[in-house]
Amino acid sequence: MDPSADLEGSQNDWLKSARHVLAASAIVTRARALVLIKFDGERCNGKRYTVDIDGNGNGILDFRQETSDFAGAVSKAFPLETESDESEIAMLAAVLQKWDAWARDGFVLGLQIFWNGEVTFYSVFILGEHGVFERIGVRGSALLDVMLESARQFEARLDG
Repeated sequence: MDPSADLEGSQNDWLKSARHVLAASAIVTRARALVLIKFDGERCNGKRYTVDIDGNGNGILDFRQETSDFAGAVSKAFPLETESDESEIAMLAAVLQKWDAWARDGFVLGLQIFWNGEVTFYSVFILGEHGVFERIGVRGSALLDVMLESARQFEARLDG
């Protein structure tokens, strides 16, 4: 996505990005890797997005990119392996689009995906205003549930 694009970005880019973010779960499950996806609104260099895969020392899966092109980074890092539910893709794309808008307002949002020994686990953190804003953290074993709940809590805090 073009870093100078409006806050909406291209809907097709967000849908494509959501498909690849969902594919990250399969990589974590299969390789027991750790994934970090971060939208960093405190960066001044335009490279707002970080996509990182720690392959647990195997060297094959290690990947890190700090970029202004989120769709490009997630498509390189997480190849599509299976089909995903279209409604799940659309809901995740909507949350990612919100994350982008919040990052543009200066907030830092991150998604960690990791194997906890039994299941693939998801953890979201949201912080901002240079440490003044109280951190939001949501964890769970269902990606979409964790993403939606973190967005709900964040929006409630913004409205409150």
